[in-house]
Amino acid sequence: MCDIEDPMTCYQCEQTVKPNGCTKVGVCTKTPLTAALQDLLVYGCAQHNNLSPKKVIQYMFMTLTNTNHNLQDLENAVEDVRAQVGEKHFDDLVKKAIATSKSEVSPHFYEKKYGKDLNSIVQLGIQGIKGAAAYLDHVYRLEEKMTMDLKELDDLAKQLQTQLAYFVNSATMTDGLQQLLKVGTINFEVTKLLDEMNVKFNGAPELCAIPTKLVPGHSILITGHDLVDLKTLLEKCEPLGINVYTHGEMLPSFAYPELKKFKCLKANYGHAWQLQQSEFEHFPGPILFTTNCIMKPTSKYIDKCYTTGVVGYDGVKHIVNDDWKMILQQAQDMSGFVDEKHCRQVEEKINQKEITSTVGFNYRVFDKLSETLLGMIKNGKIKGFRFVGGCDGVNKSRNVFTNAAESAPEGWIVLTGACGRFKVNTLKLGDIDGIPRLLDVGQCNDIYSAIIILVKLSQALDCTVNDLPLELFVSWYEQKAIVQFLTLLSLGVKNIKLGPTPPVCITPAVFEILQKTYNVSLVQ
Repeated sequence: MCDIEDPMTCYQCEQTVKPNGCTKVGVCTKTPLTAALQDLLVYGCAQHNNLSPKKVIQYMFMTLTNTNHNLQDLENAVEDVRAQVGEKHFDDLVKKAIATSKSEVSPHFYEKKYGKDLNSIVQLGIQGIKGAAAYLDHVYRLEEKMTMDLKELDDLAKQLQTQLAYFVNSATMTDGLQQLLKVGTINFEVTKLLDEMNVKFNGAPELCAIPTKLVPGHSILITGHDLVDLKTLLEKCEPLGINVYTHGEMLPSFAYPELKKFKCLKANYGHAWQLQQSEFEHFPGPILFTTNCIMKPTSKYIDKCYTTGVVGYDGVKHIVNDDWKMILQQAQDMSGFVDEKHCRQVEEKINQKEITSTVGFNYRVFDKLSETLLGMIKNGKIKGFRFVGGCDGVNKSRNVFTNAAESAPEGWIVLTGACGRFKVNTLKLGDIDGIPRLLDVGQCNDIYSAIIILVKLSQALDCTVNDLPLELFVSWYEQKAIVQFLTLLSLGVKNIKLGPTPPVCITPAVFEILQKTYNVSLVQ
């Protein structure tokens, strides 16, 4: 799969060049030096070091697809890790990588060390840990904002670091699969804690529709997943009369009572992350990236882009020390949406459509509706559930997920989640006796809530989750989807339809194991 002569080796996202991954420059625009520095962060965080658990999580999050391509940020992080590892071998790896823009601890290193099939398991493990680290970073942000001291955070971070050390340093075929499942088990606890913290911070989600109509006024667009940043932005914009629009995975925020109470939270703008380069140039205000899914900004809008947290990109301004003055001032200086005519013109340019799905279908909402839903299941009005979610991406074959929702049999509820929702959330599927057939469970980290809904359903119907009238269509693009997949497997969930293509790191032998053990199949 890998060639030692290639400048870089990266195949952690679905968009990567097939069949061997990106070897010259990333499809995501990642350079060989960027890839090398990220490889060093992974390797260094897996060694014995004096880094705080929180730092390890932040650095792993930085290596997630489309999160940080700022060379200075990455060099600073690698230098911090180098100083804390304190080993000559790692010092030499860093010096060579910076001098040659080439990594000696790329996936090729692990393939040479472990062989193709064990490396397949190792790469799944590393990618899953990156996804879990992103979610745990959100919890750390909430802990800091709410001035709490959650000792379990560092414990979960240490567990992830232990798993990382296993995959990087000492993986074996004997227990490799079990160690993968352990990553999923840890992530279940991480997302459980994140769900609890989000509810404490923003209130329990409620069913609601998503507004999509643009309105005149100065505006800021926020994208990513970080609800701490969103709430802070709303608090800053409300007294200034600056309107706030959500994008991508910020869409479910309208379901939270403590967020939707802000009058300045107006509507969702645009579609999934992969369309940002064509959509963002038309937004007449600053754009804030809070987590992964930043694509290389074009010259048409890079001057109005900002990042927060671990996100970074060369040439993009970064908000530090909670200083929001610059982005707020730029919003006031820019025209914003001038009038209704301007709003309609932009809506047409970005193909803004009505969102028909109902968001906020958290397991707490399920509890309130459970008597009604169970009654409708028992009398045959609701015949089954089809989950269609995960990551979205540019691959045209992802239309299979649209087809999966459109072809759901009469009487079936379609559940969506994560940015994969954008393949289906404008469909008109109607309702079943007042219950919408298209229900959204939330961001990708809300997989915990989706799992709890399935568990509660199985308990009420006296069967296992695998015996439910349920079909799972999981769309993967990057490492968060990988850890969601591992989380489901760790709970014994079978019959997952994965796609549109299998992760590049999965060899035929490893995929066969997943097929035989869990009846995993590719979406057709």
